[in-house]
This record gives sequence, structure tokens and C-alpha cells, in this order.
Amino acid sequence: MSEIREIDDGELPAPVKPTQVTYPGRAVLRTLVASLVGILVTYAAKVGIDLAGLADGLTEAITAGVWAAATGAVQWILTRPGVDGFLRRFFPGLATTPRDV
Repeated sequence: MSEIREIDDGELPAPVKPTQVTYPGRAVLRTLVASLVGILVTYAAKVGIDLAGLADGLTEAITAGVWAAATGAVQWILTRPGVDGFLRRFFPGLATTPRDV
């Protein structure tokens, strides 16, 4: 009772290069900015949260976790289309593509 049908999709579109390949310098800059924000958030958390009573290994793990979470959040935010539009308008060096593209 199953019916097999052929699907004609026509020609496939040409693959599009990711912006990270087309503009690698922009990708590196965005990653450095995200990492820097993560470092600043980690520093602020370390100053603002008293971890003196915890073991050194736990303190380091919490610090690394805060950095990873903050950096990951900034990276995620940078991938939002609205944020890229904002960056293209006000901080063109951080946008995924130049203004004229």
C-alpha cells in the first residue's frame, strides 16, 4: 500500500560561503570581544562574590563556569539577526559583513 514517488527538486542552489570563511577577521574580532566581555564579567563576579570559604579547586571551577557562561551568552547574542543589524549600523567592524554587502 505504500506509494513511492519521485520528487523533482530541480537544480540545487549554489552553496553559500559562511561569513566566517568570507570575513575571517570579523569572526576573530567578534570572538575576542565575546571573550573579553566574559573576562570582565568573571572579574566583576570574583570581586563581588566572596568565595574565600571554598576550596581552591571549587573557586577555580566556579570562575571558569562564570567565564564560559558569560562568553557563551555574548556569542549567542552576537548571532541574533537584530543584533547584527545594530552592529552593522553602529559598530560596523563587529558586524558579520561589511555595510556595503
